[in-house]
Amino acid sequence: MAGDVLLPPNYRDVDGSLIFLAGPIQGAPEWHNIAIPRLQELCRCINVASPSKHVDEGYRAMNPTKFDKTSDQEGWEQVDWETFYLERAAKEGTILFWLPREHTHICKRAYAQTSREELGKWFARKETRDVNIAIAIQEGFSGEQYLRYVLPKEHPGLVIGHSLEDVCHEALRLACS
Repeated sequence: MAGDVLLPPNYRDVDGSLIFLAGPIQGAPEWHNIAIPRLQELCRCINVASPSKHVDEGYRAMNPTKFDKTSDQEGWEQVDWETFYLERAAKEGTILFWLPREHTHICKRAYAQTSREELGKWFARKETRDVNIAIAIQEGFSGEQYLRYVLPKEHPGLVIGHSLEDVCHEALRLACS
């Protein structure tokens, strides 16, 4: 059985483990297009939720978008979709955090601002809930050294990878254990 790829704004029930791809989108390289096929190559039955609107057309064709592109509502629908699937991955699966260095600077927005908030929120929830979190940080990501120092101190046993490949392997290990 092949796993599903879930894209916003569509909601679908899926059986089995889900890996949610958390990390920067705006200003980041299009890493979701590498992570999705790699995860499914390593484990054909894994379900993957990707919040990126820049995934390959093949995945997009399986998940037609119903957003009204002129509506401000799209942003809140995206937030609701992400919250739903983050919770689903936290219950049965893994939240995969990939923190690549900034690819394109956007002056009106701090790079990875939402990802940093989500990272803090999910690590705080990990204190009281059994949540699988896999994380890797690319060299050159702003704040890399701080995160590499603080997170393992607060979460003994946490493995912080250095590459997207590392975090894909760790996310699958956690999701399938």
